[in-house]
Amino acid sequence: TASNGAAILFSAATSPTPTPTPSAGWPNGTNTGYKVAPGYPGSLTNCSTNIQSNTTYSFCNFSNGLYIGSTSNHPTNVTFYGCRFASNATGDANVAIYGDNISFDYSTFEPSADTAPPTPYNSGYQYGIDLRYNGRVTIDHSDFWGWGNGIQFGFSTQAKPFVVKNSWFHDARD
Repeated sequence: TASNGAAILFSAATSPTPTPTPSAGWPNGTNTGYKVAPGYPGSLTNCSTNIQSNTTYSFCNFSNGLYIGSTSNHPTNVTFYGCRFASNATGDANVAIYGDNISFDYSTFEPSADTAPPTPYNSGYQYGIDLRYNGRVTIDHSDFWGWGNGIQFGFSTQAKPFVVKNSWFHDARD
C-alpha cells in the first residue's frame, strides 16, 4: 500500500502475493478477515469492479458485491489480499466467480446493510462465494458472516478444486 493507505494493484508477474502467517488455533475474529491481514493500513480503498487477469488487489473495499468475469470473460490468476466484500443480495452471491485460479487471503465477506450480527433474513446475501465456472479457487484466513448458504462450489473438480482453509464461517442470517 501507498503511504496514504491507498490500495495498490500489482501485476502477478512483478509482485508476489504476501505469504500469510500461520494462525494459531481455530479460525476466529483474531486471525481471519481484512482487519488482521499482515500490513493492514487501517482503512480500505474502494476499488474498480473491472477485475483484470494476473493482478493482486490489496486492501480493497468492494461495497456492492463483485462479479469476477462473466459467462464470456474468464479472468485468471487473480488474488484478493485483505479485501472486504459486502452485499445485500439476499437471493444472489456476494462474489460470483467466472474465472480460474482465484485466491482470497485475509478477506471478509459480510452484509452491506449490517455492521454486526445478527443479520435479519431479509438482509445479508445468499452465498459468500458462488463458483459459476470450472475454475480453481483458494480461500485462506477469511471471515464469512450474514450469509444464507455460505459458499457454492458446484463446479469444483479434482483438477481445479475449491479449497477453503483457516477460515471462519459464523453468524448465518436469521
